[in-house]
Amino acid sequence: MAPRPSRTDRSDRGFVGVGLYRPKHSHNIGQVLRAADNHRASFVSIEGGRTEDIRSAANTFDTQLSMPVYMVDDLLAHRPFGTQIVVIDLIDGAEDLRSFIHPPRALYLFGPEDGSLGIAHTSRAQHVVQIPTNDCMNLAASVNVVLYDRMLKEHLGMTHAREAAAARARAAERKRGGLAP
Repeated sequence: MAPRPSRTDRSDRGFVGVGLYRPKHSHNIGQVLRAADNHRASFVSIEGGRTEDIRSAANTFDTQLSMPVYMVDDLLAHRPFGTQIVVIDLIDGAEDLRSFIHPPRALYLFGPEDGSLGIAHTSRAQHVVQIPTNDCMNLAASVNVVLYDRMLKEHLGMTHAREAAAARARAAERKRGGLAP
């Protein structure tokens, strides 16, 4: 029997949620569900969907049967404890995805195909990130790019696990030096 992971090992693992604000078409929702499933997201939340039908030919795995899909009134009111909000939008001053360090527990928020998230969501986010492109991308394509970037950086050791280890080392050093944490 394999040893049980320590509490620290489990907390470094984190989780990923995808939040959609006012998605326009069921086929885009289906493609997002497929992307979320492929990239091992923990859940998808949808606020103000303009269609209630999340079934789509693009969602060939029927993701809603194996992953929670929530229809909510406020994406940020229904996020797990300790989750950092990461807005993905073409906004002046947003951080470039290529240099972004993904937090361990993240809810990535994506705006509608024909609009933007706006201040109601961006003002409550810990991170605002943009995908460097010449113009806006399709909703499902954006979700795929962001989740793939996270997965790739995790694989290369370029994400939150490294940051968490560094923070633990700094805390241990402060404790050894008699400094308050």
